[in-house]
Amino acid sequence: MPTAFAASPDGVRVAYETFGQGPPVILLHGGGQTKAVWREAGWPERLGDRFRLIALDVRGNGESDGPRHPAAYVPDRMCADVLAVADACGAQGFALVGYSMGGNIGRYLACASHRVERFAMIGVGFGPGASGAFRERLEAMLAPFAPVLAAPDDPPAVAALPAAQQAQWRDPHMGPLVPLFRALLDAYPPLEPEDLPCPTLWLIGGANEVGALAELERLKDRLTGTNVRAKIVGQLDHAQELAAVDAMAPPLADFLSD
Repeated sequence: MPTAFAASPDGVRVAYETFGQGPPVILLHGGGQTKAVWREAGWPERLGDRFRLIALDVRGNGESDGPRHPAAYVPDRMCADVLAVADACGAQGFALVGYSMGGNIGRYLACASHRVERFAMIGVGFGPGASGAFRERLEAMLAPFAPVLAAPDDPPAVAALPAAQQAQWRDPHMGPLVPLFRALLDAYPPLEPEDLPCPTLWLIGGANEVGALAELERLKDRLTGTNVRAKIVGQLDHAQELAAVDAMAPPLADFLSD
């Protein structure tokens, strides 16, 4: 179907599209991506005969609105976006699948809403919204933006940015990622497997290079007795965890159908 829009409680418009028929499954893409990545990788062809796939643009990405203040990207507002899309699609209960940043965000909704009946988290770990080397990279990237993040509507603050950062801030696609990443650093408290109330599948490629394998090692002895079960898939790296549909779709479909 063509792109449709749902209105979140704070007025942000959230773009989404749907494929297939069956029980609803909401898909959350990774950082800097859009809902199109699921279609381009071939997920509708693999799952659309059994599930109604609902792919949305996380606020700040794609065709969804992109506010410029970190407060617009706190977990409650991100979660409200997903529920607004679910309401627009008539999905009272649904499964939730999140890849990379989408998995990170999805954890908070799975913890907060009984409407998430199942949750699959792909390629990322637990803990806070950003930690370790990823957190260090974000801190370094965001440091030049500190003045404008404190006053996003102040033209002199924008004009005072270095040229490269000023261009990024003004870019309608890149600019919203700055407050989004700032919120990931500041507003996403730690969540661990014990916090997830619904059945959860943690899918990790065997060559994941962004920390999920280290997280699995940290938590492997704590998963027993939780609702989380982990599965390592082949020798996939982080990009392949989304793109290698032939390897990833079977365990995901089995979980969603269980």
